[in-house]
Amino acid sequence: MSSNLKVNNILPSTGTNIGLGTASGTLNVDGGCKVQVGTALTLGHTQGVQFHTQNLHSEGFEVNQVNASGIITASSFSGAVPAANLTGTIADARISASSVQQHATSFDDNNIINDISALALKVSALENSAASNTNSTYVDSFQDSNGVASFTNTSRNTNGEYVSSVAPKSFYKPSNDLWTFAQSATNLATNGQCTFAAWMKSANGSNWAYNGSQGGGIMNFQTKDDTSKYLVYNIGYGSNNGKFGAHTPGVSDCNTQNAWSAPANKWVLGVVRTGYNWSNGHVEIMHRAYDAGSWTTDADSNGGTSNYGTLANGAGKLFKHNSNGYTGDYDNTYIAHMAFWNVSMNTTQLDALWNNGKPFDWGSNSGNYTSSSNLQEYFKMDEGSGTSLTNSGNGGNATRSSGSGSWDSDTTQIGTANATGNFISNTITASSSTNKMGVVITYTDTSGTATLNTDLKVSLSANNGSNYTQVTLVAQSNFSTGVKMAKANDVTVTAGTQLKYKVEFANQAAGSKETRVTGISLQY
Repeated sequence: MSSNLKVNNILPSTGTNIGLGTASGTLNVDGGCKVQVGTALTLGHTQGVQFHTQNLHSEGFEVNQVNASGIITASSFSGAVPAANLTGTIADARISASSVQQHATSFDDNNIINDISALALKVSALENSAASNTNSTYVDSFQDSNGVASFTNTSRNTNGEYVSSVAPKSFYKPSNDLWTFAQSATNLATNGQCTFAAWMKSANGSNWAYNGSQGGGIMNFQTKDDTSKYLVYNIGYGSNNGKFGAHTPGVSDCNTQNAWSAPANKWVLGVVRTGYNWSNGHVEIMHRAYDAGSWTTDADSNGGTSNYGTLANGAGKLFKHNSNGYTGDYDNTYIAHMAFWNVSMNTTQLDALWNNGKPFDWGSNSGNYTSSSNLQEYFKMDEGSGTSLTNSGNGGNATRSSGSGSWDSDTTQIGTANATGNFISNTITASSSTNKMGVVITYTDTSGTATLNTDLKVSLSANNGSNYTQVTLVAQSNFSTGVKMAKANDVTVTAGTQLKYKVEFANQAAGSKETRVTGISLQY
């Protein structure tokens, strides 16, 4: 029979254990009741206590404190834990990078790097310094060509200190001019063998009409004490109107018997050379237009009979005849490269000097031209302005003492105008392997407007040019007045330590699109 047992307390009769039910029986507690064990454990809450694989509580398990020496595994934790209640350390491997990065502010150092590159280019230009590099930066503002390994249909302009595929050649138009310079060496012209060459153009096709009995001087060498003894390379001589040649005082003139018939408005390379001495039959005069297929040689029959040496402190002169001051037909005569060597160059060297009508730096050997060490006086006319001329030979610079000549430039004949071209840097050695590079480039739009990544392109390599990656140039604020700037950051390249850049030009044309690169800085 069922009955109720009501007691206030149940205590064990012996020991500390109280037994309820049998081993195979069930102890039931009504659903609305709770079984309270001390103050820490309550049984009978919603769905009560479940054992084995079941949850202890349908809504979770709340614990004020857990002490465990083993591993506690949970799918999630909620609530805030005061930092003061955290002790010990958490291993790095237990916290993901994303968990940390989501709370970190992103920092981009490209702006700083680009500013440093621009500053380095400014300093390089202001100090007129050569190409240089640090542990992470390379800078070249083209003060010279030493930082460039190769030019392909491009050249460095020595006056403007830039690289382009359109390179105008400066020339001078004398007008009653007299320029003086210190001569290079004692007895400059006494060894018998010598060569004089000059790029000249007759603007009116008059074959250089003379102005006076001796015509106009181009380059004059003079003795120290006797101004009557000199050697002059001249154009327009007496009755031999239009002649180009050499004159020595007191003896027959070294001059051709026939006029040049120089074409109007064409640049011509004129050459006078002596193979033995200044005697009759040993002076040869020739010329070749920029577009000519061969030399026109005028055998000389008026050779001089004596050698007239020039002393180191003698006065050299340009553009006027030494004794009478005549200038020749210089209102219509233009002069570009002009030089004197103390050796007689053979035809093979003269062909190299002519160089398909494109003047180059005669101060350096190139191909079959091997006489740079014999160069005594050399005026390139690269200044483009002013009243001084740099003597790139051994003598002193020339200065204008009188006259009103003017400057001009040409790209159609003796200048260069290549639609495409490139130049590549020397190898730059990085301290460690890199697969990321950047670049800042400065340039000018002399004519037209260059489209970045089309007309002006930059490619980078970290494995010595075996693989190039073209960058995407992004225009920046102007570097300076008239000078533009572009950059590319964090360019992925084939990894290596041998760094190079390649700059390419496209769609270039004289007078319509002329892009000039003035500086470049690599970041690595």
